[in-house]
Amino acid sequence: MADRVALGVDVGGTKIAVGAVRGDGSLQRLERLPTAATTLPELAAAAARVGEGLDVETVGVGICEVVDNDGVVRSHETVDWTADELADALGRPIALDADVRVAALAEARLGAGVAFSSFVYVTVGTEINHALVVDGEPYRGAHGCEQLVGSAALSFTCPHCGRRSRLSAEDVASGAALARGAEAADAALTLGSFLALLVNVLDPEAVVVGGGLGTSGGEYWHTLVATVREHVWADHVRGLPVLPAGLGADSGVIGAGLVALDAAQAQEVR
Repeated sequence: MADRVALGVDVGGTKIAVGAVRGDGSLQRLERLPTAATTLPELAAAAARVGEGLDVETVGVGICEVVDNDGVVRSHETVDWTADELADALGRPIALDADVRVAALAEARLGAGVAFSSFVYVTVGTEINHALVVDGEPYRGAHGCEQLVGSAALSFTCPHCGRRSRLSAEDVASGAALARGAEAADAALTLGSFLALLVNVLDPEAVVVGGGLGTSGGEYWHTLVATVREHVWADHVRGLPVLPAGLGADSGVIGAGLVALDAAQAQEVR
């Protein structure tokens, strides 16, 4: 499988990455496009450029939307493309999944998650999403919605002023929130508490953080890790590894290619 080639397409909230991905996870001819300004014909043209002269056998797409267990796109918060529209534009059947799950798969096989039988992968960029990985595979949930930590709003009444609030992590801790004027230190503090909640609920071996903001390093990263440890409830769990994504910004495009190659191999077996 190492010599087989797929096109990987990672449709993120800000950027789209298109690359040729081999079975060993190596990446070639990477192109990046702005999500908001890219049409389906422009995406198809980029895919054609990346695949030119290569024996591309399949295409995988990770998309920054909810994708159910039948491969149907169930939300259109950032892009309004459907699976059929993507397949038509790219000129062949595609393997489609949520961008956070394909990135988590790449981290499980080739990145920071390799050493762990379970970990939570969290991508922090324009949006915030997560995937629990168990034995090398992202858990999908009953409806394909096991990804929405950043979008899940919490409702509460302030014990000091009595004001009723309803906020999600994306409202105050995402790249979009920083673009609206949120402070990076406050974002790291808020996100750290949300990641600790995932640790408290799911009890993984490690947390792996990807995305443009999640891998930005510096004081943001130190604050994030310290806040996770502060908010983990069990004393003996507070030292769990909290790691930046080993594949960096390429987790999504590599994972999309791997998902496509897996699907092609499964079809051959059937």
